[in-house]
Amino acid sequence: MYSRSSLDDHVRPQTEEEKELYKLLSDVTQRPATSLSSRWSEPSLTLHTIEVSGPKNATIIPGLVKSQVSVRIVPDQDLDTITEALIAYLESSFKTLQSPNNLKVLPRADPA
Repeated sequence: MYSRSSLDDHVRPQTEEEKELYKLLSDVTQRPATSLSSRWSEPSLTLHTIEVSGPKNATIIPGLVKSQVSVRIVPDQDLDTITEALIAYLESSFKTLQSPNNLKVLPRADPA
């Protein structure tokens, strides 16, 4: 099952030296150290788009829905493991809906 903890698997804890460096960067950039740290050393999952077919009317159930997500991984994480956990979670969640519709997940890794 996919969870936030799945995304956090194999994330190394920050060292005291790294925490001090983020504080220094925070002084230089005038941005919170926690913001810098989360952007540079923590994984994330972002939902970018949701596209629906047909009229853009909230009262009509579309025949097709597409979405794009991205996953940012950090050192010591394995993209294939994260991808497999996310797909398994999406498929099991969809199955619980008992929908007559289909779910198709097309993973694609873009070069960094």
